[in-house]
Amino acid sequence: MRTIITLLSFLTILSVSAQNITITQPNGGEKLYACDQYPIKFSATGTSNYYNVDYSLNNGSTWTSSATNLLITNGQYLWTVPKVSSSNCLLRLRDKNDTLKQDISDNVFSIQIPVILTSPINSEKWLGNTSHNITWNMVGTSSTFNIAYSLNNGSTWTTIATNYASTNGSYTWMVPNLPSSQCLVRVMDAVTNCKVDISPYNFTILAAQPLLISQNGGDRLDWDASTTINWRSTTFYSPVRIELSTDSGANWSVIVTSTSNTGSYSGWVVPQVVSDRCLIKVSNTADLTSYDISDNVFSIKRPLVVVTPNGGDSLLGCNNYTIYLAKTPYTSGLVYLQYSTDGMATWKAITNFNNSLYTQTNYVYTWQVPNGINSNTVRIRAYNSSYPAMSDTSDADLKIVANRAITVTQPNGGESIPALSNFTIKWTNTAEASGLYNVLYSSNSGTTWTTLATNISGNSYTWSNIPNVPTTKYLVKVVDYSNTCKFDVSDNNFSITTV
Repeated sequence: MRTIITLLSFLTILSVSAQNITITQPNGGEKLYACDQYPIKFSATGTSNYYNVDYSLNNGSTWTSSATNLLITNGQYLWTVPKVSSSNCLLRLRDKNDTLKQDISDNVFSIQIPVILTSPINSEKWLGNTSHNITWNMVGTSSTFNIAYSLNNGSTWTTIATNYASTNGSYTWMVPNLPSSQCLVRVMDAVTNCKVDISPYNFTILAAQPLLISQNGGDRLDWDASTTINWRSTTFYSPVRIELSTDSGANWSVIVTSTSNTGSYSGWVVPQVVSDRCLIKVSNTADLTSYDISDNVFSIKRPLVVVTPNGGDSLLGCNNYTIYLAKTPYTSGLVYLQYSTDGMATWKAITNFNNSLYTQTNYVYTWQVPNGINSNTVRIRAYNSSYPAMSDTSDADLKIVANRAITVTQPNGGESIPALSNFTIKWTNTAEASGLYNVLYSSNSGTTWTTLATNISGNSYTWSNIPNVPTTKYLVKVVDYSNTCKFDVSDNNFSITTV
């Protein structure tokens, strides 16, 4: 019995003698933050002054070495708290040369991560050029942060903000229009870089919706005009492809395969097509499914358009009619007006004007319709001498009818009249005639004319001493003295015979 008591007393004395280290801090209940430096305080007697420091996150079940072979003579060690998180932490301090000399915190303490990212932390999908909040837990930080993002799973980083002061752990980020499915965000304490957190999972930045500014619908463009196409460059993330449709988007033709994303393209010369169903499409060359199209159709027109007469009109010789052209003032060169009476086989001049000097957006010309024409296949045409393709013709045939204010009745064709004789020339008239007339004859089917009388009245004239110039190509013409457009000519040739 005495022997047992003596043994127990010895073990007790041995245990007390081995307890030569006493940790006073941390000794339970403290709240530490990862990456901070925290003073470990202890008292020790009879040790080698060389120590190993270990910590446990599970109340001592397992231990992790923090430092070894530390020479400490003042009972204090500045410990850099590891980047771990647990509320069941313990610290152990042991003599390196005699591990029986040790102490463990009397109670557990906690270690908390000071920067914990809370958004984005899942597989979010954020649209480029939209605002989203980056959020994090900031307890235990300096309250100033450096924020960055990566598009390649962390291989490289781009700065969002530096030395950003925050009181609530939130930053409103305008997401860049840089599509990627390997995006990460990093929030780092600006003072202590160890205090950092990164998105645990990749999130996705989706391409912003491209935005076309012009031509966006309702415009009218003219052939060969140099036109600028505009878009919002921030809504694109790569060079831009531009296309044109003239059939409401059913088919597309390329304007430019790839142009820099500057927000405008000034190299487009409007093609020579006619359509009211035109659209422009601008696309990211990196992804042709990312595009914008004109909100509404626009039109491409000829710069010269014959508005009136445009077909179906009936024009009377010697009367005035208005030719109206829709045109644009910027085109240069002479604009010619012409008419055809033979189904557009040949053309005759009406007038011309210098388009570059004309400042209005249309042109009006009063045309006195020539007399002596009877045709149902008349067309009016306008074209630009500098741009021959810039032309327009009446959409359908119109009619010109000869003005019959005067009608020659004798000679009217087929007569044979002796030379040196007298012959009565006769005509009728309507109320449109002035009542005063000039009388002429031709011996070469109308190529040239010789005057017989001027400013005479009545409806006849005696042609005396007919010239002795025999031919079968004679014609007579009676002209209104007050309006020479009103006239009539023998319907067919007659003959002068020798005496």
